[in-house]
Amino acid sequence: MEIAEAIRKIAGENRNLKAIVCEVVTVTGATCLCRPIDGSADIEGVRLQAAATNDGMLITPAVDSIVIVQMINDVEGYVSMFSEIQNIKFFNGVQGSLVLINALVEKLNAIESDLNDLKQIFSITWTPVPNDGGGALKTAAATWAADTLTETVAEDIDNEKITQ
Repeated sequence: MEIAEAIRKIAGENRNLKAIVCEVVTVTGATCLCRPIDGSADIEGVRLQAAATNDGMLITPAVDSIVIVQMINDVEGYVSMFSEIQNIKFFNGVQGSLVLINALVEKLNAIESDLNDLKQIFSITWTPVPNDGGGALKTAAATWAADTLTETVAEDIDNEKITQ
């Protein structure tokens, strides 16, 4: 017996463990039931994260999607690859979802553009007129003031598939 083989035997490494292509039947918490596409027996309790601590990363596959189940031993496995993801949760998800960056940038650009319009009114369009009581400023800013911004709600910039 070679040294490497002896070490593997002592460590309990099983070189015969394989990856199995499966279809996701159900998902329950941090585990799922997977059906191998080769017709062999279903694999129950397939792990979706290393431990059930609810404090790591949990990638939840979509039901009926294809996954690769990597076997840990003869009966236990974990999902190592996904064809379709239902959601991803970092830590316990209590911080809410991640931001859709393009939607957020669009909202910020609208605010910046609005402020730039107001700056232009003060610096270029409006000229103070003595004793007019602010009438010239009111006239110059009337168009700007009438064009209101739409308030942002969480759903506008929310990526509910990824929570942290």
